[in-house]
Amino acid sequence: MKRFMFRVLAACLFITIAAVPLSNASAQQASNLTDIGSVASFRDGRTLLPADGRELRLAAVEVPGNSRGALQSLVSDRELQMKQLSPELDRYRRLVVFAYAGDSQQPVQQTLLEQGRARALARVGNKACAESPFGRRTCGPHCAPWPLG
Repeated sequence: MKRFMFRVLAACLFITIAAVPLSNASAQQASNLTDIGSVASFRDGRTLLPADGRELRLAAVEVPGNSRGALQSLVSDRELQMKQLSPELDRYRRLVVFAYAGDSQQPVQQTLLEQGRARALARVGNKACAESPFGRRTCGPHCAPWPLG
């Protein structure tokens, strides 16, 4: 019984100590965000066009062709922030970003995934790599062996 209580107490202490860096990490993540402002228009279900003229592509997700409305409903009339994936532009001269609508701590991509409006890319940052549910690699959405939604 003493060993059990000691283990429970040690586990509680470990969880308490481990939670401090996690809360600092989320605060640090929030400080790495850059304000975008509002979105002027949408090119498709993962490309945002802010009023400042930049073109932003949502990182780590693949979306079907009819998902533009889902993205609009998530970010229209809300201030946006972004976390840039890399300082370089992609091959279409877009910034690849994680976008946050309003004061949400959850990226827009995660909301799209939860709603079933997107699927996660297997390797974030890889321009042409997606993974099927069967573990096969494909060269992107144009040759995926299953439909997107």
